[in-house]
Amino acid sequence: MSSRPPPPTADLSRSSPSTGGPGVPVVAAPTVAPLGADWPRRAVDFLFFLGMAGMLGIFALVGVELADSEVVPRWAVLLGALAAAVPVLVLTPGRRDRPYAFLVAVCLAAAVLSSLGTPIPLFLLVPVGIFVVEAYAPEGWQRTWVPPVMAGCLVWLSMTETQGQIAAVGAVAIVSIIGWARGVRAQRRYRATLLERLRAAERERDLRAEQAVAAERNRIARDIHDLVSHSLAVVAVQAAGAERIAEKDPARAREALAVIGRTSRNALTEMRAMLDVLRQGPDGSNAEPAPGLAQIPDLADAMTGHGIEVRYQQTGQPHRLAPGAELALYRVAQESLTNAAKHGLASAGIDVWLSYESDRVLLEVRNRLASPGQEGAQVPGAGTGQAGMRQRLALYSGDLTATAEPEHYCLRAWIPHGRSGGGQGT
Repeated sequence: MSSRPPPPTADLSRSSPSTGGPGVPVVAAPTVAPLGADWPRRAVDFLFFLGMAGMLGIFALVGVELADSEVVPRWAVLLGALAAAVPVLVLTPGRRDRPYAFLVAVCLAAAVLSSLGTPIPLFLLVPVGIFVVEAYAPEGWQRTWVPPVMAGCLVWLSMTETQGQIAAVGAVAIVSIIGWARGVRAQRRYRATLLERLRAAERERDLRAEQAVAAERNRIARDIHDLVSHSLAVVAVQAAGAERIAEKDPARAREALAVIGRTSRNALTEMRAMLDVLRQGPDGSNAEPAPGLAQIPDLADAMTGHGIEVRYQQTGQPHRLAPGAELALYRVAQESLTNAAKHGLASAGIDVWLSYESDRVLLEVRNRLASPGQEGAQVPGAGTGQAGMRQRLALYSGDLTATAEPEHYCLRAWIPHGRSGGGQGT
């Protein structure tokens, strides 16, 4: 039994503490940005707003100076320039979300300011709108065609309204602006991809944590079943025998009740020990070593002491397997003895063989089946014992087979030697 794990960390090179064991990597979760981490973007927005306000103000003042005050009063020219500039300034903070609205506002403002006597606002403001559309507009035919068409129109106007050198400089500037905008767009796409990967990593981390919790719950359930059901089966067998002989042989019935008391106390002790392990810290410094193959004879002796004879035999040179593999075989032996006590003829005893072969360790448990006239202890079960044993053995490339003969029931379980991660012993 492992202690309760700490929360998952973001170390990709180590196994997940939430899994209760090695083999399940933890995927790094997105790091929450600290407060104020978006200040570069706010600074850019502020400087962009100041630049637009400055250009619009300068063009409005130039337009007022160039306007013919005898035809249109200067206050009317200034009011019209401000009216054209206000929508641009209002849409500037949200230009990333509404790039086409910003482009329309910029084009209208450029047209109004250029009509006051100079085409300069047209050649300086419209490229800003093209940049915003190229950098922030969503994918679609509008973003594909609008920036290059408007850039071509500006180049054509610069060639007709200005000198050739100025037109060439304007064309190069417009092409550079479009290239810059596409670079900004690529960077935004790259950041969005990284964020999506981080979100996917967080979802995967949560899923793996849930799977690890479910696996730990199943493992704890199997351990509880192995530790407690074995003793409860012995209690049921002794109780059934005591009930049958209570009137004929009270002395033997009292002995059976004493066995029930000892077995119950042992079961409580084992349960407390298991709970103590659950309460331990991650270091497990106070944990007792897990039972293994060397404790199977003790298991047989304990059941014999409970009134069910278990004949244990061992052959071959002992192999030292991995602790998990030895624990798996021990649990299989415990579960097999429990099933034999519950469903077999207890008075006939149980035979257990542990064979250390050259390529595997084989465990065989054989018991006699109760005939219709010889009822065994009727102990209800969940019917998941063999499935749990197979799952334990499969972790170490092992398996089990169960065969029912006319009078006997035999269960064989094995784990390959050298495949369990342990070294060979002496």
